[in-house]
Amino acid sequence: MSPFLVQQHAVIANNYTAATAQATFGAAGVNGIHVRDGTLYFTNTGEGVFAKIPVHEDGTPAGNTSVIARALEDDYYDDFTLRGDFAYLVTGSGNSIEKVRLDGSGRQTIFAGSLNSTNLAEPTSVAFGRTERDGDVLYVVTSGGLAVPVDEGGQEIEVGGQVVAVDLSGC
Repeated sequence: MSPFLVQQHAVIANNYTAATAQATFGAAGVNGIHVRDGTLYFTNTGEGVFAKIPVHEDGTPAGNTSVIARALEDDYYDDFTLRGDFAYLVTGSGNSIEKVRLDGSGRQTIFAGSLNSTNLAEPTSVAFGRTERDGDVLYVVTSGGLAVPVDEGGQEIEVGGQVVAVDLSGC
């Protein structure tokens, strides 16, 4: 047996964390995760949900999973980042970024990109800058429409992967 082989077991396993059939990728499950203040936040690409569950220090559940938001229409959530009372979620086939309140109140707001825009073609990852100079910049990595090409006037377009900087200092 390899010294690097690790036995795997699910610490949190429920309907919201399970892999589900998804049109673009086949089976897809939990994608992005962040833990903050005793709460595990996660996206499930197959289920199209952004959810949370309270956890103990060892990562085991301390309560039930609750859905904060569901992806709009036939979209799916990929990665996300947290700031203050909000999550910023990238929507892979929606070519956009949604802003959602962590407590689930209020509406989901698409504040960057759009379904038929190549500006954020199939975003896959997102993070805020880490310095004083770029702390209000949201960096978005895209796959450029590789799996889900952008439909511009009936023509499918792939633009290539990008790192896009979205300045939120005026928001």
